[in-house]
Amino acid sequence: MTTFQLSDLNCNSLLGPVHLHVQLDIQCNSQHKGFLTLHDGLFWQRRWSQLENGVIQCWKCPDNVDKQDPSELINLKDFVGGSVSLASRDDCARQHAIALSSIDNLDRRLMAADTKEDCLKWMSVVTELLDSLTVWKSFIAN
Repeated sequence: MTTFQLSDLNCNSLLGPVHLHVQLDIQCNSQHKGFLTLHDGLFWQRRWSQLENGVIQCWKCPDNVDKQDPSELINLKDFVGGSVSLASRDDCARQHAIALSSIDNLDRRLMAADTKEDCLKWMSVVTELLDSLTVWKSFIAN
């Protein structure tokens, strides 16, 4: 526990120790949206996807965002320390495919963007967010 001395106070009612409980949390401001085609292990499904607060939320179409809960959630905090890369042709024959892997490679997601530009943008935003979460995690550990 760290102790702080309060001085130069014009208030006599604050005497004795002050105990504080501090809770730290990160706010993920990275946002992006667009269509992604997600691989669920068996099939590819094209979904409207939004990255907000460190989670990629997916719906069948953009009109469903305000009407339904997401059909799929990908919490990027589960991938801290992992990797984001273009999927190899051995892993995925689709163009513009992204491989998202956890640090232990137990969780791996494949997703494909419609265009090369979309693919690079998704990779950039997800990489930036994972880098921020990694720094935050190391800050909290110290």
